[in-house]
Amino acid sequence: MQPLGPYVLLERIASGGIGEIYRARKSGAGGFEKQVAVKCVRPELARSAERIQDLIDEAKLAARLTHGNIAQTLDLLQIGEDWLVVQEYVDGVDLFQLARTLVRHERRLGLHECVHVVKQVLLALDFVHRLSDDDGRPLGVVHCDIAPANVMVNVGGEVKLIDFGTARGPSLAAVEGRFAGGKVRYRAPEQVRGQEFDHRADLYSTGVVLWELLAGERIYEALELEEILAAVAEGAIPDVREVRDDVPEGLAAVVRRATHAEPSYRYPTAAAFLRALEDQPLDVDASRSRHVLGEIAAAVRADLRASRPPARRLVPLAEERTLEDSLVDALD
Repeated sequence: MQPLGPYVLLERIASGGIGEIYRARKSGAGGFEKQVAVKCVRPELARSAERIQDLIDEAKLAARLTHGNIAQTLDLLQIGEDWLVVQEYVDGVDLFQLARTLVRHERRLGLHECVHVVKQVLLALDFVHRLSDDDGRPLGVVHCDIAPANVMVNVGGEVKLIDFGTARGPSLAAVEGRFAGGKVRYRAPEQVRGQEFDHRADLYSTGVVLWELLAGERIYEALELEEILAAVAEGAIPDVREVRDDVPEGLAAVVRRATHAEPSYRYPTAAAFLRALEDQPLDVDASRSRHVLGEIAAAVRADLRASRPPARRLVPLAEERTLEDSLVDALD
Protein backbone atom coordinates (compact mmCIF):
# COMPACT_ATOMS: atom_id res chain seq x y z
CA MET A 1 0.00 0.00 0.00
CA GLN A 2 1.39 3.37 -1.06
CA PRO A 3 0.41 6.62 0.67
CA LEU A 4 -0.08 9.69 -1.52
CA GLY A 5 -1.24 12.75 0.38
CA PRO A 6 -4.47 11.88 2.22
CA TYR A 7 -4.95 8.73 0.13
CA VAL A 8 -3.53 5.21 0.35
CA LEU A 9 -3.23 3.54 -3.06
CA LEU A 10 -4.43 -0.06 -2.81
CA GLU A 11 -4.25 -1.47 -6.34
CA ARG A 12 -3.94 -0.31 -9.91
CA ILE A 13 -7.24 -0.82 -11.73
CA ALA A 14 -6.59 0.82 -15.10
CA SER A 15 -3.96 2.52 -17.23
CA GLY A 16 -4.48 5.00 -20.03
CA GLY A 17 -2.95 7.77 -22.06
CA ILE A 18 -2.98 10.36 -19.30
CA GLY A 19 -1.97 8.15 -16.39
CA GLU A 20 -2.86 5.29 -14.10
CA ILE A 21 -5.99 4.82 -12.01
CA TYR A 22 -5.85 3.23 -8.56
CA ARG A 23 -8.40 2.03 -6.09
CA ALA A 24 -7.56 4.05 -3.01
CA ARG A 25 -8.70 4.64 0.53
CA LYS A 26 -9.13 7.86 2.47
CA SER A 27 -9.42 7.67 6.24
CA GLY A 28 -11.03 10.15 8.60
CA ALA A 29 -11.87 10.66 12.24
CA GLY A 30 -13.49 7.90 14.25
CA GLY A 31 -12.41 5.12 11.91
CA PHE A 32 -14.17 6.66 8.88
CA GLU A 33 -12.98 5.21 5.57
CA LYS A 34 -14.04 5.78 1.99
CA GLN A 35 -12.91 4.04 -1.18
CA VAL A 36 -12.24 6.26 -4.18
CA ALA A 37 -10.55 6.04 -7.56
CA VAL A 38 -7.41 8.15 -7.92
CA LYS A 39 -6.07 9.04 -11.36
CA CYS A 40 -2.34 9.79 -11.19
CA VAL A 41 -1.11 11.86 -14.13
CA ARG A 42 2.02 10.57 -15.84
CA PRO A 43 5.12 12.56 -14.74
CA GLU A 44 6.01 13.59 -18.29
CA LEU A 45 2.49 14.98 -18.81
CA ALA A 46 2.47 16.70 -15.43
CA ARG A 47 5.37 18.83 -16.67
CA SER A 48 3.32 20.09 -19.61
CA ALA A 49 1.38 23.28 -18.84
CA GLU A 50 -0.98 22.56 -21.75
CA ARG A 51 -1.79 19.03 -20.55
CA ILE A 52 -2.36 20.24 -16.99
CA GLN A 53 -4.73 22.92 -18.27
CA ASP A 54 -6.61 20.17 -20.12
CA LEU A 55 -6.83 18.27 -16.84
CA ILE A 56 -8.08 21.33 -14.96
CA ASP A 57 -10.71 22.02 -17.64
CA GLU A 58 -11.88 18.41 -17.50
CA ALA A 59 -12.08 18.48 -13.69
CA LYS A 60 -14.02 21.76 -13.68
CA LEU A 61 -16.53 20.34 -16.14
CA ALA A 62 -16.77 17.01 -14.30
CA ALA A 63 -17.47 18.81 -11.03
CA ARG A 64 -20.77 20.00 -12.54
CA LEU A 65 -21.83 16.50 -13.53
CA THR A 66 -23.87 15.49 -10.51
CA HIS A 67 -26.09 12.71 -11.79
CA GLY A 68 -26.78 9.17 -10.62
CA ASN A 69 -25.62 7.67 -13.92
CA ILE A 70 -22.33 9.58 -14.02
CA ALA A 71 -19.28 8.65 -11.93
CA GLN A 72 -18.57 11.71 -9.80
CA THR A 73 -15.32 13.69 -9.77
CA LEU A 74 -14.59 14.55 -6.14
CA ASP A 75 -11.35 16.51 -6.12
CA LEU A 76 -8.30 17.75 -8.05
CA LEU A 77 -5.05 17.84 -6.11
CA GLN A 78 -1.43 18.78 -6.65
CA ILE A 79 0.95 17.10 -4.24
CA GLY A 80 4.50 18.20 -4.97
CA GLU A 81 4.93 17.49 -8.68
CA ASP A 82 2.11 14.95 -8.73
CA TRP A 83 -1.37 15.78 -10.05
CA LEU A 84 -4.26 13.64 -8.87
CA VAL A 85 -7.90 13.47 -9.92
CA VAL A 86 -10.08 11.87 -7.25
CA GLN A 87 -13.22 10.16 -8.55
CA GLU A 88 -16.05 7.99 -7.33
CA TYR A 89 -14.95 4.36 -7.15
CA VAL A 90 -17.27 2.19 -9.21
CA ASP A 91 -17.09 -1.35 -7.84
CA GLY A 92 -17.74 -3.27 -11.02
CA VAL A 93 -16.60 -3.67 -14.62
CA ASP A 94 -16.94 -1.73 -17.84
CA LEU A 95 -19.17 -2.87 -20.68
CA PHE A 96 -16.19 -3.92 -22.78
CA GLN A 97 -14.97 -6.30 -20.05
CA LEU A 98 -18.51 -7.56 -19.50
CA ALA A 99 -19.23 -8.12 -23.19
CA ARG A 100 -15.85 -9.73 -23.88
CA THR A 101 -16.43 -12.21 -21.05
CA LEU A 102 -19.91 -13.07 -22.33
CA VAL A 103 -18.55 -13.69 -25.83
CA ARG A 104 -15.83 -15.93 -24.45
CA HIS A 105 -18.47 -18.03 -22.73
CA GLU A 106 -20.80 -17.92 -25.76
CA ARG A 107 -23.43 -15.97 -23.84
CA ARG A 108 -25.13 -12.65 -24.53
CA LEU A 109 -27.37 -10.26 -22.64
CA GLY A 110 -31.12 -10.52 -22.84
CA LEU A 111 -32.98 -7.84 -24.79
CA HIS A 112 -34.27 -6.30 -21.56
CA GLU A 113 -30.78 -5.89 -20.11
CA CYS A 114 -29.42 -4.41 -23.36
CA VAL A 115 -32.17 -1.80 -23.44
CA HIS A 116 -31.86 -1.08 -19.71
CA VAL A 117 -28.14 -0.30 -20.00
CA VAL A 118 -28.62 2.09 -22.91
CA LYS A 119 -31.55 3.83 -21.23
CA GLN A 120 -29.27 4.63 -18.27
CA VAL A 121 -26.60 5.98 -20.62
CA LEU A 122 -29.23 8.17 -22.29
CA LEU A 123 -30.38 9.52 -18.92
CA ALA A 124 -26.78 10.57 -18.27
CA LEU A 125 -26.43 12.13 -21.74
CA ASP A 126 -29.71 14.00 -21.41
CA PHE A 127 -28.28 15.64 -18.28
CA VAL A 128 -24.91 16.34 -19.91
CA HIS A 129 -26.35 17.81 -23.11
CA ARG A 130 -28.71 20.13 -21.21
CA LEU A 131 -26.04 21.34 -18.76
CA SER A 132 -25.99 25.11 -18.17
CA ASP A 133 -23.60 27.51 -16.48
CA ASP A 134 -24.39 29.43 -13.31
CA ASP A 135 -26.30 32.02 -15.33
CA GLY A 136 -28.46 29.43 -17.07
CA ARG A 137 -26.65 29.58 -20.41
CA PRO A 138 -26.36 26.18 -22.17
CA LEU A 139 -22.81 24.86 -22.12
CA GLY A 140 -23.25 22.67 -25.20
CA VAL A 141 -21.23 19.81 -23.75
CA VAL A 142 -20.66 16.71 -25.89
CA HIS A 143 -19.02 13.65 -24.30
CA CYS A 144 -17.28 12.66 -27.58
CA ASP A 145 -16.21 9.22 -26.36
CA ILE A 146 -19.27 7.06 -25.75
CA ALA A 147 -17.97 3.49 -25.96
CA PRO A 148 -18.26 0.27 -23.94
CA ALA A 149 -15.01 1.00 -22.09
CA ASN A 150 -16.53 4.24 -20.76
CA VAL A 151 -19.73 2.68 -19.42
CA MET A 152 -19.40 0.97 -16.04
CA VAL A 153 -21.78 -1.51 -14.44
CA ASN A 154 -21.35 -1.92 -10.70
CA VAL A 155 -22.15 -4.99 -8.62
CA GLY A 156 -25.51 -3.46 -7.75
CA GLY A 157 -26.43 -3.31 -11.43
CA GLU A 158 -26.14 0.49 -11.62
CA VAL A 159 -24.83 1.98 -14.87
CA LYS A 160 -22.29 4.81 -14.73
CA LEU A 161 -20.88 6.92 -17.57
CA ILE A 162 -17.20 7.78 -17.08
CA ASP A 163 -14.26 9.63 -18.68
CA PHE A 164 -14.98 13.15 -19.89
CA GLY A 165 -11.37 13.61 -20.96
CA THR A 166 -12.29 14.29 -24.59
CA ALA A 167 -15.54 16.18 -23.91
CA ARG A 168 -16.09 19.41 -25.79
CA GLY A 169 -17.79 22.57 -24.68
CA PRO A 170 -17.07 26.31 -24.59
CA SER A 171 -14.31 25.95 -21.99
CA LEU A 172 -12.66 23.19 -24.04
CA ALA A 173 -13.13 24.56 -27.54
CA ALA A 174 -9.65 26.09 -27.79
CA VAL A 175 -7.85 22.75 -27.42
CA GLU A 176 -6.59 21.82 -30.86
CA GLY A 177 -7.58 18.34 -32.05
CA ARG A 178 -9.97 17.82 -29.13
CA PHE A 179 -13.06 17.61 -31.32
CA ALA A 180 -11.94 14.45 -33.10
CA GLY A 181 -11.97 12.43 -29.87
CA GLY A 182 -13.50 9.05 -29.39
CA LYS A 183 -12.66 5.48 -30.26
CA VAL A 184 -12.77 4.98 -34.01
CA ARG A 185 -15.49 2.35 -34.37
CA TYR A 186 -17.86 4.41 -32.17
CA ARG A 187 -17.29 7.81 -33.79
CA ALA A 188 -20.11 9.36 -35.75
CA PRO A 189 -19.64 9.60 -39.54
CA GLU A 190 -19.36 13.38 -39.38
CA GLN A 191 -16.47 13.08 -36.91
CA VAL A 192 -14.62 10.67 -39.19
CA ARG A 193 -15.27 12.96 -42.17
CA GLY A 194 -13.74 15.89 -40.27
CA GLN A 195 -17.01 17.84 -40.26
CA GLU A 196 -18.57 19.88 -37.48
CA PHE A 197 -20.65 17.85 -35.06
CA ASP A 198 -22.88 18.30 -32.04
CA HIS A 199 -24.60 16.24 -29.33
CA ARG A 200 -26.11 13.94 -31.97
CA ALA A 201 -22.67 12.38 -32.37
CA ASP A 202 -23.03 11.05 -28.80
CA LEU A 203 -26.41 9.60 -29.74
CA TYR A 204 -24.90 7.83 -32.75
CA SER A 205 -22.19 6.32 -30.54
CA THR A 206 -24.84 5.20 -28.05
CA GLY A 207 -26.72 3.55 -30.91
CA VAL A 208 -23.57 1.62 -31.84
CA VAL A 209 -23.20 0.49 -28.22
CA LEU A 210 -26.82 -0.73 -28.31
CA TRP A 211 -26.14 -2.55 -31.61
CA GLU A 212 -23.17 -4.36 -30.05
CA LEU A 213 -25.04 -5.32 -26.88
CA LEU A 214 -27.91 -6.75 -28.90
CA ALA A 215 -25.67 -8.46 -31.44
CA GLY A 216 -23.34 -9.92 -28.84
CA GLU A 217 -20.31 -8.94 -30.93
CA ARG A 218 -18.18 -5.94 -31.76
CA ILE A 219 -19.12 -3.98 -34.84
CA TYR A 220 -16.59 -4.11 -37.72
CA GLU A 221 -14.69 -6.78 -35.76
CA ALA A 222 -12.98 -8.30 -38.79
CA LEU A 223 -11.95 -4.99 -40.41
CA GLU A 224 -8.63 -3.17 -40.34
CA LEU A 225 -8.41 0.46 -39.18
CA GLU A 226 -8.67 2.02 -42.64
CA GLU A 227 -11.62 -0.23 -43.47
CA ILE A 228 -13.34 0.75 -40.22
CA LEU A 229 -12.88 4.45 -40.99
CA ALA A 230 -14.36 3.96 -44.46
CA ALA A 231 -17.30 1.96 -43.13
CA VAL A 232 -18.07 4.57 -40.45
CA ALA A 233 -17.80 7.45 -42.92
CA GLU A 234 -20.29 5.68 -45.22
CA GLY A 235 -22.66 4.79 -42.37
CA ALA A 236 -22.37 1.11 -43.30
CA ILE A 237 -23.96 -0.46 -40.21
CA PRO A 238 -25.71 -3.78 -40.86
CA ASP A 239 -29.23 -4.28 -39.55
CA VAL A 240 -28.95 -5.82 -36.10
CA ARG A 241 -31.59 -8.42 -37.04
CA GLU A 242 -29.06 -9.90 -39.47
CA VAL A 243 -26.99 -11.06 -36.49
CA ARG A 244 -29.73 -11.58 -33.88
CA ASP A 245 -33.10 -12.66 -35.18
CA ASP A 246 -35.02 -12.33 -31.90
CA VAL A 247 -34.64 -8.54 -31.93
CA PRO A 248 -38.12 -7.09 -32.60
CA GLU A 249 -38.45 -4.99 -35.73
CA GLY A 250 -39.44 -1.95 -33.65
CA LEU A 251 -36.24 -2.12 -31.62
CA ALA A 252 -34.16 -2.68 -34.76
CA ALA A 253 -35.78 0.44 -36.24
CA VAL A 254 -34.70 2.43 -33.16
CA VAL A 255 -31.11 1.27 -33.67
CA ARG A 256 -31.26 2.17 -37.39
CA ARG A 257 -32.46 5.69 -36.67
CA ALA A 258 -29.93 6.26 -33.87
CA THR A 259 -27.07 5.18 -36.14
CA HIS A 260 -28.17 6.96 -39.30
CA ALA A 261 -25.26 8.43 -41.23
CA GLU A 262 -26.91 11.86 -41.41
CA PRO A 263 -27.37 13.65 -38.06
CA SER A 264 -30.67 15.24 -39.15
CA TYR A 265 -32.26 11.78 -39.44
CA ARG A 266 -31.22 10.69 -35.96
CA TYR A 267 -33.11 11.35 -32.75
CA PRO A 268 -32.85 15.07 -32.01
CA THR A 269 -32.11 14.58 -28.32
CA ALA A 270 -31.16 11.91 -25.80
CA ALA A 271 -34.65 12.28 -24.33
CA ALA A 272 -36.24 11.48 -27.71
CA PHE A 273 -34.00 8.41 -28.10
CA LEU A 274 -34.96 7.35 -24.56
CA ARG A 275 -38.69 7.74 -25.29
CA ALA A 276 -38.33 5.61 -28.41
CA LEU A 277 -36.86 2.80 -26.30
CA GLU A 278 -39.54 3.20 -23.65
CA ASP A 279 -42.22 2.92 -26.35
CA GLN A 280 -41.02 -0.55 -27.35
CA PRO A 281 -43.39 -3.31 -26.15
CA LEU A 282 -40.67 -5.18 -24.25
CA ASP A 283 -42.20 -4.97 -20.76
CA VAL A 284 -38.76 -4.19 -19.32
CA ASP A 285 -38.51 -4.86 -15.57
CA ALA A 286 -35.88 -2.38 -14.39
CA SER A 287 -35.35 -4.04 -11.01
CA ARG A 288 -34.82 -7.45 -12.61
CA SER A 289 -32.46 -6.00 -15.20
CA ARG A 290 -30.41 -4.33 -12.44
CA HIS A 291 -30.25 -7.62 -10.57
CA VAL A 292 -29.10 -9.57 -13.63
CA LEU A 293 -26.51 -6.95 -14.55
CA GLY A 294 -25.23 -6.81 -10.97
CA GLU A 295 -24.86 -10.59 -10.84
CA ILE A 296 -22.92 -10.60 -14.10
CA ALA A 297 -20.75 -7.63 -13.10
CA ALA A 298 -19.85 -9.29 -9.79
CA ALA A 299 -18.97 -12.57 -11.53
CA VAL A 300 -16.85 -10.87 -14.20
CA ARG A 301 -15.10 -8.67 -11.63
CA ALA A 302 -14.23 -11.68 -9.49
CA ASP A 303 -12.96 -13.53 -12.56
CA LEU A 304 -10.74 -10.60 -13.55
CA ARG A 305 -9.32 -10.31 -10.06
CA ALA A 306 -8.71 -14.04 -9.87
CA SER A 307 -6.69 -13.88 -13.10
CA ARG A 308 -4.24 -11.35 -11.64
CA PRO A 309 -1.11 -12.41 -9.75
CA PRO A 310 -2.00 -13.70 -6.26
CA ALA A 311 -0.52 -10.66 -4.51
CA ARG A 312 -3.03 -8.41 -6.21
CA ARG A 313 -6.11 -10.58 -5.60
CA LEU A 314 -8.38 -8.94 -3.05
CA VAL A 315 -11.62 -10.90 -3.48
CA PRO A 316 -11.11 -14.62 -4.18
CA LEU A 317 -13.64 -16.58 -6.16
CA ALA A 318 -15.94 -18.76 -4.10
CA GLU A 319 -14.72 -22.34 -3.94
CA GLU A 320 -16.19 -24.82 -6.42
CA ARG A 321 -17.96 -22.05 -8.33
CA THR A 322 -16.94 -20.98 -11.83
CA LEU A 323 -17.68 -17.89 -13.85
CA GLU A 324 -19.77 -20.04 -16.18
CA ASP A 325 -21.93 -21.08 -13.20
CA SER A 326 -22.54 -17.43 -12.35
CA LEU A 327 -23.40 -16.44 -15.92
CA VAL A 328 -25.85 -19.32 -16.25
CA ASP A 329 -27.56 -18.33 -12.99
CA ALA A 330 -27.82 -14.68 -14.06
CA LEU A 331 -28.95 -15.16 -17.64
CA ASP A 332 -31.13 -18.27 -17.47
